[in-house]
Amino acid sequence: MNVYWEVTRACALACRHCRAEAAPVADPMQLTFDEGVALLGQIREFGDPLPQLILTGGDPLARGDLYELLDEACGLGNPGCSPQAARARSRRARPVPNTPGANLLFFAG
Repeated sequence: MNVYWEVTRACALACRHCRAEAAPVADPMQLTFDEGVALLGQIREFGDPLPQLILTGGDPLARGDLYELLDEACGLGNPGCSPQAARARSRRARPVPNTPGANLLFFAG
C-alpha cells in the first residue's frame, strides 16, 4: 500500500496543469509540524506491513520543516519525497541527516 501525503500546495512554479493545484504560497490550512507528526502516528497504526509513504505537494522543498518531517517519517520505514524537479537540483535538496535509508528524491516529470 502507498500513502501519498501532499505536505504543501506551495510551489514557485504553480503550473496551471498541476494536479495538486499548487500556488506560490502555502495553504493556510496546511498541517502544522505537530499535526503532521500526529498523522504519521495514525499511519503507524495501519500495522504491518507499513505502507510506503511518499511526501509530495506542490513542492515539498517549499516547506521549512520538510527534513524534520522526513526524520519523523523514517519511523515508518523508508519514506520518499517527490519535489518539484527544478528546485530539487538546488542547494535545498540534500540528504536527510540521521535518516539512513530515506529516499529523499523521486523525480517526476
